[in-house]
Amino acid sequence: MNEIWRKIIGTSSARVYSLLVGLASLAVTARILGPDGRGLVAGVMAWASLFATLGSLSLGQVVVHHAAKQRGKAWLEPLFGALLFLTLFLTVLIWFVAAGIGYFKEDLYGKLPVWALHLGFLSVPFLIWQSYGLHLLISSGNLDFYNRAQVFASSIGFLFIVVALVVLDSGVEGALIATLMTTAIISCIGITKLWALAGGKIAIQAKVIRALIKDGLKLHLNAVGGVLLTVVNTLMINYYSSTEEVGWYQFASQMIATVVILPQALHRVLYEMTAESGPDQIWPDQKRILARLMGIMIVVILSIYFLSPWLVTLIAGERFLPSVDVLRTLLISVVGVSMSYGMANQWLGRGFFLQTALLTLVSGAVNIFLNALFIPRYGMIAAAWSTAFVYSMGFLTNFSMAVYVESRWRSQYALAQREVPS
Repeated sequence: MNEIWRKIIGTSSARVYSLLVGLASLAVTARILGPDGRGLVAGVMAWASLFATLGSLSLGQVVVHHAAKQRGKAWLEPLFGALLFLTLFLTVLIWFVAAGIGYFKEDLYGKLPVWALHLGFLSVPFLIWQSYGLHLLISSGNLDFYNRAQVFASSIGFLFIVVALVVLDSGVEGALIATLMTTAIISCIGITKLWALAGGKIAIQAKVIRALIKDGLKLHLNAVGGVLLTVVNTLMINYYSSTEEVGWYQFASQMIATVVILPQALHRVLYEMTAESGPDQIWPDQKRILARLMGIMIVVILSIYFLSPWLVTLIAGERFLPSVDVLRTLLISVVGVSMSYGMANQWLGRGFFLQTALLTLVSGAVNIFLNALFIPRYGMIAAAWSTAFVYSMGFLTNFSMAVYVESRWRSQYALAQREVPS
């Protein structure tokens, strides 16, 4: 148990540092670009994230399942080669699709300028590989390496932002270029490590590619649902409202990303443990950690709720005070988000790809329906309430999964006890 908490704290420390640096970058961009400029950057990167997430086919998450099934076998080399190949192939495909949308349905991108979208879409291959590389490192037992790399990349990224906006005064264009460079560094920093682990070889095997895509497509509805739960909120506010509201909403969302650093850290540690030992074997430790985590998060939520006006003003200035109501509403979703992070390894480690995908897709569809119904009338606060509602329902789903896993574990434990000779 102590070793697990050591990993969680180590991962949290790296994540805390990265998010604090991210908040510093957010403060710089918010104060210099204002809500309108910050909203433009957020809108562009939301589109890039949308295409990268949909185009990635959720293959990064599938790595955990493959690693868990093939413990003791040489699984890294073929997966590394297959994912490198697929990153290049999927990126080209995504660029063609994005260009086609721009040609036939340009107004879908809202008020975002073409040059800004071009800069944003250059980050697509790095966003795809960021997920692939992360899960390869976690599944190969190199979470500590990733944590150190994350600290380094975050520091460089903040330096890029300061140079672009403070030194060069390059505005939105500079912010987008700095974001692109930061994404590239975070994405590629683990490639040399993975190359060494794979023995300096790249093996591209058609059967491995087919197996990844087969499992990925089962799970990919989950990624689609995730996009409908998160990124699409920003895009719909951009479409129905203004870039100012995008800026306010995205700022509040970034604050929530900071709040859930501990659940994210647990999420990565549990993935590593699942790949090493399997989902049933780790459940006794996992349930105790998860119970403590939920208690900690409730305290954090209440603290942030009362401190939110002061925090928003401190970080971004008074022009972002409209973000306070959005932030307080989004805090309701943190319990559901935390439970989702805490149980994801049990869903994926057991191969429940289709079930996970369908549940998330339904949640995303509900979110889209509520947004389309209420954002035109109430603006960004409607997106916040929709998110809070959907993640509250997600908490109940994941709690039910926890009950199922506990029941299964108790049955296996009772059977093992009967088989022990007296």
